Amino acid sequence: HGKWYLHVRAKDRANNESQVLTVYAIMDNTPPTIKGLTDDNNPSQTKTWQWTGLDTDREISYRYLIDQSPDSVPQGSFNKTKKTMISEGDGLWYIHVQARDRAGNISLVYSASALLDNSRSIIYGLSDDNIPKKKKFWTWTTNDKNDSTLYRYQISKTLEPLISGNFSKIKEAKIISGDGLYYLSVQAKDRAGNISDIKTVSAVLDNTKPEIKGLSNDLSPKQSTVWTWHADDADDILLYRYLIDQKAQANLSGSFTNVTMAAIKDKDGVWLINVQATDRAGNISKVYSASTLMDNTPPVFDKIIDDIIPRKVKHWKWNAKDADSQITYRYKVDQFPDTVPSGTFTDIKGTDLSNVEGKWYLHIQAKDSASNISDVKTVFATMSTKKKGYYYDLKIQFYASSVKPIKYYRVDYFGDILATYPDSYAVIEAHTDNVGDDAYNLKLSQRRADYVRNYLIKTYKIPPYRLKANGYGETRPIASNDTEEGRQKNRRAGATIYIDYNYKNNE
Repeated sequence: HGKWYLHVRAKDRANNESQVLTVYAIMDNTPPTIKGLTDDNNPSQTKTWQWTGLDTDREISYRYLIDQSPDSVPQGSFNKTKKTMISEGDGLWYIHVQARDRAGNISLVYSASALLDNSRSIIYGLSDDNIPKKKKFWTWTTNDKNDSTLYRYQISKTLEPLISGNFSKIKEAKIISGDGLYYLSVQAKDRAGNISDIKTVSAVLDNTKPEIKGLSNDLSPKQSTVWTWHADDADDILLYRYLIDQKAQANLSGSFTNVTMAAIKDKDGVWLINVQATDRAGNISKVYSASTLMDNTPPVFDKIIDDIIPRKVKHWKWNAKDADSQITYRYKVDQFPDTVPSGTFTDIKGTDLSNVEGKWYLHIQAKDSASNISDVKTVFATMSTKKKGYYYDLKIQFYASSVKPIKYYRVDYFGDILATYPDSYAVIEAHTDNVGDDAYNLKLSQRRADYVRNYLIKTYKIPPYRLKANGYGETRPIASNDTEEGRQKNRRAGATIYIDYNYKNNE
């Protein structure tokens, strides 16, 4: 290796010697070496390689091969090229270079790698979310294996075609308030500088409570009520819970369901339905209440009783009590005790009967606006154009000389009759047996009649002008005075009750 000299001298047969002729030759048996190639593990879109050869010969030629195999050997002719590049492809690429000097020494294959990345990142982890939420959190990643990918994002209520701004390592975003449809747009950039397509997804935010519709107060009496409701909300899938009670509720408990209808029946009074709604975002509405007036109790007639006092004219008036003030009636007057009135209910609340004889019946029914119909109320009246009064046996018995009765129960019943018929008047009659003289017995009977009269006035608050007391002594016996049993029957009291005009005519 190196520079070698050849020295030559010639001599002929005459022994003449020439001068020494010296020439040299450069010997090269060492292959060239290649410098400048190193592995490059930083991803890039393009890669430029440049190399040089070291050798005693300065005129070196090269050949190279670029592929994805680490052990390839370049083939073909050598040339002066010592720089090349690759601008397409992905993954790990190798350049293999050989050098040759003019002596024909061929170097070893020198290889170097470079990581090429010409593919845009694909963003993963994002998808549209159509279920409304109060808050939305997004996270994302890419298909790049390294962690040096950078991102930029934008949240907007409009779909934007472009994203601006710097890239950073942030790969999450959130929105914690608002209502409506929001868009998240994300773009990625890898270390090679490849910028991904924009990935855009949507999410529905809902921070507004539902508003329940369809409920209103209804105080028209009903036997049953059916409520239905719905709610206005950004979310079209809502759940509800409800409570039927007699008071409004500030809050409700229990599970929400998809029930949107409820009913009530067989109740009385004001009832309320309390309804609450929730959407899928978890917004819970206030409690909405609506009232209804339930009436499942038929009207009840005020006091209307049989009229035992004979009358020429009977004025019937009636009224029924009910939670509802709008009551209608139907009636029938006849001489049959079991008639059921038919026909239309009206506002008529009275009727008259006259110029007839015998026992007549009034049959009445009441109906409220909830269509509750009462049982038939039947009372009778004794009608007569001739008979002036009705005699009522008080069944009072007295001891021989006593003014105070032994028993009162029939007197008390008679007091109820007088209170029931405020247009009536009565004459109380008292009698004695024949024991004693006539004058004494007459006074005793008067005292007995006065006692009963005063008892009725005091106990039943009967106005005094409606009661007269007459004592008849022993003049009107109903049994023989020859026996104690007969005399006890004669010691008695009774009363005749009249309507006012008959009473006055009887005075």
